[in-house]
This record gives sequence, structure tokens and C-alpha cells, in this order.
Amino acid sequence: QPNIKKRKRDRYNFMKKGEIRNLALQRRNSLDAEYRKKASIKIAELARPFIDDANVILSYHKINSEVDPKYIATHNHELLYPVITSDDKMAATGYENSMDVPLNISDMKVREGMNIEDPRRIDLIIAPLVAFDVNMNRIGYGKAYYDRFLNDVWGGEISGLSAKMPPRIGLAFKCQLAESIPVESHDVKLSAVITEEGVIM
Repeated sequence: QPNIKKRKRDRYNFMKKGEIRNLALQRRNSLDAEYRKKASIKIAELARPFIDDANVILSYHKINSEVDPKYIATHNHELLYPVITSDDKMAATGYENSMDVPLNISDMKVREGMNIEDPRRIDLIIAPLVAFDVNMNRIGYGKAYYDRFLNDVWGGEISGLSAKMPPRIGLAFKCQLAESIPVESHDVKLSAVITEEGVIM
């Protein structure tokens, strides 16, 4: 009986997340390109204190209407980026060739010649997101790549309670804020969210 209840709850949460995701994407996609650029620059300024003490940063390349992290001053840091391995899991790599930079999610597969880095070297994670709430819950594109990655590498320690898990900073436009996001057992909370209007922790 408990398992049936859990499956029903997870199914409800999955469907609810889908509704929140669709609404947040509509809002984000409705922002014009010039606003997104200016907001991304403002977000980059607010992100500066978070990166000062980090040597190795897992960042991302903007896809579609996401906040663009390229404006964050990371010249003195080693940058890694997410890629998807053959077993449909997330890993970290450094792009040696600009031709390898993904233009959409389907481009994020590991390619020949890419080096997969030890994720335990990461000091800070800068994550894209589709929606978030004030409790630091995050919705991505629905594949749970980041959640599975964090749980696999740092031993399933949920909600960032372990000091071993690096800080997780989400970048978002204010319009992506949701009233409340359902939480599933595998979800890992963010440490903070930075929007063009300020830092939420």
C-alpha cells in the first residue's frame, strides 16, 4: 500500500512539474533578446561573490532562452561543462574545441576526443533551470540529469546537507519564479538562485 501511494504521489508531482515547466518556459521565451542579454549581464555581476573562492566551476553553455553565463568573469577559474554519456547520465568535461559547444540539449552527448573530468574536483556548480521557488527547489527539462549527477557523485545526500557537495547556484530570470514546486525523493535543492532582481537564498 505505501508503494502504491508513493507511485501516485510521484505521478502527481511529475504531472504538476510539467505544468509549471510549460508555464515558466512560455514566460522565459516571451522575453525579448535584448532584455535577456541585459538581465544576464546583471546576473553575472551578482554572481561574482560566489565564484571568488572556487577553482573549478561546472558551468553551462546557454541553450535557447536560458540566462547566458558567458558574462560571468571566470578567466581565473577552470571551467567544466555538462555532457551526457552513453548510459544517459551527466558528466563533466572541458571543451577544447569550440565546435563541440552544444547548441541544444541533443548536442550534449559525449563526442570523440572529449576528456571526462573527475567531478569531485568541482568547487561550484552554476546550473541553468526552467523554474524555481523560494525554497530553492528547481525544475529543469524533465530528465533529472543534474539531480542524478549530484546524487551519484556525492552519495545521494539530498538537499545539500553534506558539506562535501559543492554549492549549487541557479541562474534564472525573475519570471521563472513559481509559487511552489513539488519535491520528489531524488531532487537536490539549490544553494541560491540569482535573478536580474537579486539573490535568493
